[in-house]
Amino acid sequence: MDRFIAYHGNYSIWQLSKTRLFDLAEFVVSENYRHHKKQEIDNEGYMNEIFQVYNEELRFFKHSKIFAAKDTKNRIVGVIRVMKWNGKDELPITRMFGLSNFEQISPEDNVNHIWHIGRFAVGSEIGRSGLMLFKVLMMYALIPICKYDKGIMLAECDSKLFKTVNLLGLKAIALTDGIEYLGSVTIPIYATRKSIIAFINKNIHHRTAFYEQKRA
Repeated sequence: MDRFIAYHGNYSIWQLSKTRLFDLAEFVVSENYRHHKKQEIDNEGYMNEIFQVYNEELRFFKHSKIFAAKDTKNRIVGVIRVMKWNGKDELPITRMFGLSNFEQISPEDNVNHIWHIGRFAVGSEIGRSGLMLFKVLMMYALIPICKYDKGIMLAECDSKLFKTVNLLGLKAIALTDGIEYLGSVTIPIYATRKSIIAFINKNIHHRTAFYEQKRA
């Protein structure tokens, strides 16, 4: 069963259970196709992508937290997943880009604590609420990383989203050129704990608003 966290206006934030992983995969893939306006969808390829995402998240679930925003009809309208890497499972950044020597990314940070953020998507139909949910979901995913003194966050980021997170203060850094994936150009990125804290300090009021509205 999904675990309720807080309300935000007409939306609520939940931590998804294992039984909702297929719904997560379907939402992420469909939103990527919708957002990037892919003209023709190969139904077989579309379903293969959903099952690829589902099977990967199934493997990661034990070490992950998946946060979802839902509307008043209990439909998922936004998701994000954060995972503390166990040092064994193949990360998407390795499978997609061949990157595996993470010790050399940021030698001054403690790479014993490597986190991966993925499956970020916000429903294209929710309009102006999208940016707010974007910030809130990012906050929930990033805060667990700050429990440690040092560490890095890895992600594969849509090129447009890469620009957005930097404008919002995350100061993420691209590791190599992007590739076509799930309907858009995807870039491997990383951010240090220092950058993450700067982002949190700049946007913490968006997460706090959840609890203020819940108490009201």
